[in-house]
Order: sequence, then C-alpha cells, then structure tokens
Amino acid sequence: MIFTASRVLEHFGIDYEIHLNSIGCKNCRAAYREKLIEYFSAKKDELCEDCRTRLELNPLRLLDCKACDPKNRFTDVPKMTDFLCDDCKNHFEELQKALHAFGVPFVLDPFIVRGLDYYTKTAFEIVAKTGGSQNAVAGGGRYDNLVSDIGGSDTPATGFAMGLERLFDLIPEDFYKEEPLSAGYALCDEAILQLVEFTKKMSKENIRFLADYKPKKLKKALQKAEKTNASFVFVIGEDEAANGKILMKNMATREQTLFDKDDIQGIIKEIAEAEQ
Repeated sequence: MIFTASRVLEHFGIDYEIHLNSIGCKNCRAAYREKLIEYFSAKKDELCEDCRTRLELNPLRLLDCKACDPKNRFTDVPKMTDFLCDDCKNHFEELQKALHAFGVPFVLDPFIVRGLDYYTKTAFEIVAKTGGSQNAVAGGGRYDNLVSDIGGSDTPATGFAMGLERLFDLIPEDFYKEEPLSAGYALCDEAILQLVEFTKKMSKENIRFLADYKPKKLKKALQKAEKTNASFVFVIGEDEAANGKILMKNMATREQTLFDKDDIQGIIKEIAEAEQ
C-alpha cells in the first residue's frame, strides 16, 4: 500500500518523503501510553488546553498537536519503537526490508501516530517537499482491530487516505501539457477495418490519436493532418492493407517508416524517440 501511494505521487511528478513508524499493538502500546502520561503529567502546565484533555483521554494524540507542538518542543519525549513487543518489532523490521526491496525510500519518524485505537503496528505519512507546514498528502497504516472493534471477526487490514485537493495543488503546471497528436487515415475501403483495429490498440497507449475512416488520397490525408497539427501520420493504403502493414510519417522531418500493423510497441518507441 505504501508503494502504491508513492507511485501516485511519482506519476504526478511530486517530490515527496515517506515518514514511517510502528505504533505497536494493544499489548505493547499500553506500556507506552502509561509512559507518555507519566512524562507529560510533569509538563502539564506547558501544554495547551486541548493537550491537557488528550493527556487523560488519548495521550498519543499529543504527538499530533500543532498548537503547543510537544514532540518538537521537548527533546526527550518517549518513543513508541522503544516499547515494541517482539512480534511488533519483527514486523516493523520486515516492513522496512520489503520497502527496500521495492526501492521505496523512507525516513523513520518515531512520532508519526494514529490516535484511533483500531490502528496497529504500521503508521505512515507521505509529505510533499514544499517547505510549508501543511504538506501532508497521504497517511495510513494497519487497521487490524477495526472490524473486530465494531463486532466482526479478527480481520487484518491496511490502507491509506489521500487529500485530493492538496494533491491537485501540488501537481506541476506542465504536467497537463498536451501530448503530440497522431492521426490515422484509411486510403481505401480495404483499409477501414484494419484502421479500426489499429485505433483500438492505440487507444490503450498514453497517446493522443485521431482516426479518419473515410477513404481519401494520400495528399488529402496529409493536408488534413497538417490542419489538425498532427505530429505523426499513419496511413493504410492498398499495399499496406494487403500486406498487414501501416506507414508512419513524421510530419516534422518528413521521414517515413513502414511497420507491421500489430507492432504497437515499436511504433510507440519510434514516437518517443522522435520527441526527444
């Protein structure tokens, strides 16, 4: 799930950082909770009003507070990772190995917490490297207690939430630039169905493609392609239709290449190289 979340940000070209922690299970978290209460009770007068309430109800929420910011204000705040039981400790180590295997960079952040009791073990946040304070884009972890807490059976679960408005604000402006247009033309009746099949395959690629199924002469097809500002033109004439081929023309260089009509990957590679 962490890998999936990171791929979303990579797709949009957003520079990010993954903050990772383990908040243990109900067994080892109980000891950590008591340690937090003991620690912050001695500093109660330095906490904001909300945190004084949290200290009694859910002390882990103190580590999320932006008002009095206790996790950064005090240098010796207890860390959950120092209280993990053997099972949670092993799980956290295996998770880190898996992320390394997936090539996902992360930083350990002992104060990433989830105040809800149904969270177990993994807790993570993905923050955008914007330099601002409101830079968290996604967050999640394990919810192993969620289903059982509402009356169901023990059900392991994991997931994350992503703030779409914040994500959209972070997407670089040039991400939405239009890809070069490619246009396909049938030059004879025999080519129409072959162009339909070619168009269907091209529609599965990350490319803008316009098809004109009304047979016309090559000169007319090229003139129409120029009016639509097509960068690449694909034509199927009588010879191509008979031999299962398609002719690709680079409108900038006027170079022509003959492809098998099913060689979609070869065609996409040619377009990509021509755009570089």
